[in-house]
Amino acid sequence: MVKADFKITDMGTVADINHRDDLILIDIDRDRKSVIDSLPLKIWDYFNKYYNDIHGYSFFVKVENGEYKEIYAYPGTIPYIVKTLLKIEWWYVND
Repeated sequence: MVKADFKITDMGTVADINHRDDLILIDIDRDRKSVIDSLPLKIWDYFNKYYNDIHGYSFFVKVENGEYKEIYAYPGTIPYIVKTLLKIEWWYVND
């Protein structure tokens, strides 16, 4: 059986990645849903328990070969530079 393991890291604020040209801002509802749907449900549960509803977050993403390689989340839709930024990482492991 394959299961997901993950890590959510506090990355400071949006200002800390403001210089990155390789990240795409995802703040439109349908695009945010696409990012959220790409995450394992285990992350949704953890996020909702410790950080509030994941659907209330927007994202900066790095895309390579049609896949999200890096995902950063911040609360709300406007990326003010003082907003808290979380990096979401996950990988699959055999059980």
